[in-house]
Amino acid sequence: MAEWLEFTETGRPNTPAVRSRRGMHLYFAYHAYDLKYDALSGMELLSDGRSCTAPPSIHETGHLYRWITPLSVPLAPLPDWLIRATTRPPRPVRPPTEIPTGERGERYALGALRNKLQELQMCGERRNDATHLAAWRLREFVPVLGYERIAGELEAVAVSLGLSPTEARGAIRSGLSAQR
Repeated sequence: MAEWLEFTETGRPNTPAVRSRRGMHLYFAYHAYDLKYDALSGMELLSDGRSCTAPPSIHETGHLYRWITPLSVPLAPLPDWLIRATTRPPRPVRPPTEIPTGERGERYALGALRNKLQELQMCGERRNDATHLAAWRLREFVPVLGYERIAGELEAVAVSLGLSPTEARGAIRSGLSAQR
């Protein structure tokens, strides 16, 4: 990418920077971009809860991480070309599921509930997130099955996985009440 070559050859912006074992870490300000972390060859973009090694850490090889430009320098904005290269395209909006009516609609909703309960039982370590996601995906069936039925069955599974009843109810309430 021409901008990356220009960026590395003409010098970096005045922003906090660290000399790492294999190159450097540059720190930028950014605002709510949905970034792809591996979009560019030779560059790893870390944000939103990702971590890196920082000074005065010492790498297992003995390399000392050190500031090239101190953290006291204000963060430069993330370059526009980097935003363009790494921003995910917007996700298409999925139309709401058309739920059949009557007995057929209830069977459909019960099948969805059964599937989500099975998925939740196999969620592994992220029980709270999985409980919230299951509730969020089942929210469209509240008119057919009722809030109490969906919430009760989700809570039973979430508690069996180790969530406290309070944690389970909070995740379920948040998921079932979320807007589309």
